[in-house]
Formats: sequence, C-alpha cells, structure tokens
Amino acid sequence: MSDAGEPDEQALIETLYRAALPEFVALRKVGAQRLRKAGQREAATRVQALGKPSVPAWLANQLFHEAPVDWNTALDAGEALREAQRGGGITATEMQEKLSAQQQAVQRLVQRADALAAARAQKVSRAHLRKLQDTLEAFAAGTAEGEPGRLQAELAPPSFDALDAAALLAAEPPRERAHAAVEGVERARAQLGVAQRRLEQAEQALSSCKQDLLEREQALSAARQGERTAAAATSEAQAQLERLRAP
Repeated sequence: MSDAGEPDEQALIETLYRAALPEFVALRKVGAQRLRKAGQREAATRVQALGKPSVPAWLANQLFHEAPVDWNTALDAGEALREAQRGGGITATEMQEKLSAQQQAVQRLVQRADALAAARAQKVSRAHLRKLQDTLEAFAAGTAEGEPGRLQAELAPPSFDALDAAALLAAEPPRERAHAAVEGVERARAQLGVAQRRLEQAEQALSSCKQDLLEREQALSAARQGERTAAAATSEAQAQLERLRAP
C-alpha cells in the first residue's frame, strides 16, 4: 500500500486480499488507520470489519488476480456447458466434452494454486485444495455468491440440478441412450468383477495372515514350554550338584 496521497478504500481492499495470508491482520490495521487519519471514518470502519480469508478463499483470490487467463477459461467453459444444457440438440458425447473442458479448466487452476502456495511458503492441505475446487466449480457453474478476488470464505459446490440431468438425457436420441445404457451396464459389470476378484484376493491374504499368526502363536507356545522345561531341568541339576557337594 502506497503512503502517497489520499488513501483509496477500494485500492486498500484489493491490496489487502492480494497480500500474503499471514500479513492480512497487520495490513488491515494499517489500512484502517490510514483511512481514519484521512478523515474517512466510515471507510476505516468497513476495512477494519473485513474478515481474514480462509486458506481456500485466499487461494481463490490469488488465482483471480494472478491467473486471469486460466480463471476466465474456467468461467467460459462453465458458460458453454450451461448454454448447451439450455439449448439441447447435442449428443451426450458433445455434452461430456463440454463438461470435461470445465473440469480440466478447474483442475488447472487448482494446480496453479498449489504451486502458488508453495512459492509463497503457504501451507495447504488436500482438504484446502478440495474446498478450493468446490469454490472454483461454483464460479464456473454461475452459482457463486461472493465477489471474486475478495472472498473471505470458501464457497459450497454447485448443487446437482435435475434439469441439468434431464438436459443431458434429452441430448441423445433414444437409440443412442439405449446404446449408452448398455455400455454403462457392461462397464459396471466389469468393475464389479474386478472388485470381486480384489475381495477374493484380500480374503485369501487375510486367511494366510491368520494361518501364519496361528503358526507363530503355536511356535511361541512351544518355545515357552521348552523354556519352562529347560528351567526345571536346570533347577534339578543345580539341586543334585548341591547334594553332591554336601559333606
């Protein structure tokens, strides 16, 4: 924040939400003080009341300012998907391509955010990145309630809209829908087969582990019994030796 001239509330707010997260509270205090000294008491009160962003919200704010091309690509992909859903008349394959384009654009932003956080030594977890993805999907879907670049908290992901599902279903002719349904059943059966084989392998491994544990317990029991027998024999031998030494 520049000290030259009269402080501008909006410029201060933008600088505040673009700054490193650990610096937020101190910069907010400085910004409010500058506004107050300039006689802008109401603006100072508003700035002082601004909430520190959560980590996912901070990441989204940084992406809005520092990756505008990728940000707009994600929003454009979301708008293209919604336009296709509203208009209809395209195949499920085309619809899936538009959905994939949106998902890929969001994932690029998530990856950019991860790299950005590392460059700024800001720790982020998988949970933070998942919430960031939810926030980005809300913007792409046009359901975001918040000003991009000035978020204080992450946003909920877009809810599943039955109308969107109907649009996807109506996009294909009945024959194509039937063919897709058959393919879906076949894929599900194949996945079920793989899952069943993995379950059988896991059960076999568990059975083997149980058998191995049983054998180890038996060996341990035998070793303990041998130890007790050896101890008894040692004690008896010691007693005999003492008797032989006795006058």
